[in-house]
Amino acid sequence: MATDTRMKIANSATIYFRTAKDGDIPQHDISSDDANHSGLGSSVDFVLKAGDADSNQVTATHHAVVDASETAAISGLTGNSADAIEEGFIFIKNSGYTSSAKTTTTDKYLKVAVGSAISNTAWFTLQPQESIVFHSPFGEIADDTGGYFLQSQSGDIYVEIITGNDA
Repeated sequence: MATDTRMKIANSATIYFRTAKDGDIPQHDISSDDANHSGLGSSVDFVLKAGDADSNQVTATHHAVVDASETAAISGLTGNSADAIEEGFIFIKNSGYTSSAKTTTTDKYLKVAVGSAISNTAWFTLQPQESIVFHSPFGEIADDTGGYFLQSQSGDIYVEIITGNDA
């Protein structure tokens, strides 16, 4: 029996105000009750491969330490190879650490560019512990890992990448 291989993703956002410590009152956060600040977030449930057996969906985990001089595509990073993802997804996470040992934290952001190498203006950031998922359908320049470029704000950032594609 053929089934659909699916993926669910959800995110949420809350706008809040951080109040400073005052006397014996500790620092604390208060959520905003402004109507413009409510209902933020979303969820999506999408088909990775319709009518296909689960065994035909392949995922691969890639790990890389990215530094400030790195401008290579994900497929060009040590230990990775170009993976076609035209029928799947790519997940990229700034781990918040400098190495796979996860003993030294970093507060530096990860620059991400899609489709062309990182320039002075063509990138967005992932803060420590922040991640993003792109899923098919992709444009032609973003349908394999060679279309995604990473660079650290400064120093080393350990990056976790998961790709999925049709076998």
